[in-house]
Amino acid sequence: MVALYVEEDCRGHNLGQVLIDRAIVEAELLGFKTYAPCFRLDPYYEKFGFRYLGSCYHPWGEESRLYQIDL
Repeated sequence: MVALYVEEDCRGHNLGQVLIDRAIVEAELLGFKTYAPCFRLDPYYEKFGFRYLGSCYHPWGEESRLYQIDL
């Protein structure tokens, strides 16, 4: 999984945290040692322990930010 998104009208209910927690669990179950998704909301993911690695670009040309967390 590369990106997570919560629709605007569903925000404010910790759904982003639930999705991130589940993505991390799934990555661990699959044997991954790190998880490195692209996000656009900078400080939000840092509070979950993600480290900013630098800019990245989606195949369609949109710029995003690459983060990583050790599992």
